Amino acid sequence: MRLRPAREESVCPACRRTSRRVHSWYQRRLSDLPWEGIPVRIELRVRRFFCDNDECGQKIFTERLAETAPWYARRTRRQSAALE
Repeated sequence: MRLRPAREESVCPACRRTSRRVHSWYQRRLSDLPWEGIPVRIELRVRRFFCDNDECGQKIFTERLAETAPWYARRTRRQSAALE
């Protein structure tokens, strides 16, 4: 499954300011629960944004998908909960 976030903007995790200016993209792979016995792997295209706040130390940040998976995770929250 190949997905990308639909939002046009993201919030800087350091200063909480919204940004629309995209720096780059990168690929992220997540494992999810099987669908009718078929293993599911999500290939997620995630963006990096510029933080335009001059006072913020975080110049570039990655959009967060907190409801789906923590920023460092390799599996979805659903799969983690099922494994626990």
